[in-house]
Amino acid sequence: MMRPVTNILLVIIAMCSLSACDSNDYPDPDDVLRDYLLAVYTGQNEVAYGYVSSGDKSVKSLKDYLTENKKRANPLVKEFVDNFEVRIASINEAESNAVIKASIVSPDFGGMLKGLEQSSGKTDETSIDPNTAVQMLKQKYENLAVPTVYKNDSFQLVNEMGAWKVFLNWQVELMEKAREDRISNLLAEARELRKSNSSLESAIEKYKEVLELNSDMVIAVQGIKDTEQEIADYTVRQEYIKNISLYDLEAKFYTIFSESKIPGVKFKLKNNGERLLREVEVTVYFKDASGTIIAEERYRPVMAMKKSFSGDQVILRKNYIWQMEEGNFYKADGVPTEWSEGAVDAKVTNIKFAE
Repeated sequence: MMRPVTNILLVIIAMCSLSACDSNDYPDPDDVLRDYLLAVYTGQNEVAYGYVSSGDKSVKSLKDYLTENKKRANPLVKEFVDNFEVRIASINEAESNAVIKASIVSPDFGGMLKGLEQSSGKTDETSIDPNTAVQMLKQKYENLAVPTVYKNDSFQLVNEMGAWKVFLNWQVELMEKAREDRISNLLAEARELRKSNSSLESAIEKYKEVLELNSDMVIAVQGIKDTEQEIADYTVRQEYIKNISLYDLEAKFYTIFSESKIPGVKFKLKNNGERLLREVEVTVYFKDASGTIIAEERYRPVMAMKKSFSGDQVILRKNYIWQMEEGNFYKADGVPTEWSEGAVDAKVTNIKFAE
């Protein structure tokens, strides 16, 4: 008659034992955080990854994590690991999550190594062998207090079926990296577009896209301002180009020394306007027998950095005429054999003012 009661008691005792066992199986969130940070500090990356939340692991695999942190281990850490400490400032714990504020204390390896380099006569351009550094620092601080640095930080942990895990929010990190990569690409595209006057408006659109991603990106704000000024300057230059006459255009196959049939061009320029020009760019378009443009060459006959045979800088002043020295011509090496001799058009495509 007593057997049912005995069985019930045994079940109750087993349940209580199981409950007690469960409560002791999983460490507290502060202990988990300490173990995680110690693993990170000592370069035990696989161990550290084990403390990370499942949500984070779904974003970043162990392989990716190990690849990212393969250089994190510091050979000095092993000898000075006792000087690493995690001081818990506060814990705000709920059933499913916990927020821990902590101070992370670690040896000041930067200062220690700097002092070691100075005492050994090393310069900033040289470094001490890590194994040698370990022995030297171990000996130096055998009876001295190891200098430390500390960093205050806040950590979030989540409860996953009774086990506390460190939540690093890698999803946000991934999104932030994608945003930074997009910004970097847009800025590179804008810089490339600004190389061509015809693409300046497109460059501004790229900068605007950057500001949509980060409204505080100063480089984009300045980029828009600079590009708008470039557009304004370009408009002024294009208007002034109407004052430049390009005439006496000649295009043919020239013969020099032993070479023959070298495609080339000659022309003259006159500045009919009021401003001084320190650079003039001329584009010559080469055509085939049907009149189709098949190639182009750009020349800069007027350049302030270029000097004439007299030693003077080539600046095209009001009413001045530029022409090539007698017997010379511009070679057009890139012109294909389909070019029909003499079939060209030419125009001034860009200028720079001297004042």
